[in-house]
Amino acid sequence: MLINSINLTDAKSFVTDDTSVNDTNGHGTMVAGIIKQIAPGAKITPYKVMGDYDGDSAWVLMALIEAVDDGNDIINLSLGTYKCKDIKSERLIIKAFERAMQYAIKNDVIVVASSGNLGLDLDSYYKSEHMIHLPGGVKDVNTVSAVAGGVLTSYSNFGSDIQFCAPGGDLNYIDGYLDLNSLIYCLYPTSMDNGLSTIGIPQGYTFSYGTSLSAPCVSAGLADVLYYYGSKDEKVKSKDIEKALSIGTIDLGKKGKDPYYGEGQINIYNTLMNNSY
Repeated sequence: MLINSINLTDAKSFVTDDTSVNDTNGHGTMVAGIIKQIAPGAKITPYKVMGDYDGDSAWVLMALIEAVDDGNDIINLSLGTYKCKDIKSERLIIKAFERAMQYAIKNDVIVVASSGNLGLDLDSYYKSEHMIHLPGGVKDVNTVSAVAGGVLTSYSNFGSDIQFCAPGGDLNYIDGYLDLNSLIYCLYPTSMDNGLSTIGIPQGYTFSYGTSLSAPCVSAGLADVLYYYGSKDEKVKSKDIEKALSIGTIDLGKKGKDPYYGEGQINIYNTLMNNSY
């Protein structure tokens, strides 16, 4: 499904001692699959910043700059870390993310990030612990919370940095068993066993949840809007695209922007049918 959508020319691994861009934990394939379904014409360039189990802020920062330099229009960051402004080394990482974001803006690149999956009020967390969720907590990043059935999920972080919300699946149980219908059906590397063959799920697919799956919904939506408006005006800017997506959202919760849903749940149809930037 993804083979014709992946740009391997610019693809690169930033993981130490691993030059392969193969997905060895499944996360990247899930994200790419969502983008493919919503924006089938988009070219996806993988920048590997996660090994088998985790990643490193330095890898993410290098990949972000590389993605800008390679001419990508939208950068999806379905990942996150928490750093404390009171610790010098972590304060430097926060500053580095802020500068990387400024570089992206300077080059008219849109950055989308997941809000995180700990169910935290990120504003309160910052006030009490001086902790920032990166990269979603950086100014001008389009940070995405997760909803299910139009309601914030049980795990989604929230706060004043939330710009949009999108479906992310949720954890619901029926008679003590996880309800798979409440999760997101995702692509999965065919090189890895999904562990679900006993219930009839073919290799190459799995079930998952998280704001990491909400973020690519927004990235793909932005790609669709960029293509639509870009075909009409070569001078269209990233801020125009972000504004158009905002105007087309479905307002959830309190009227207007709020810390749970941001501007609202994206609706690409609304944006394309009812917007002029």
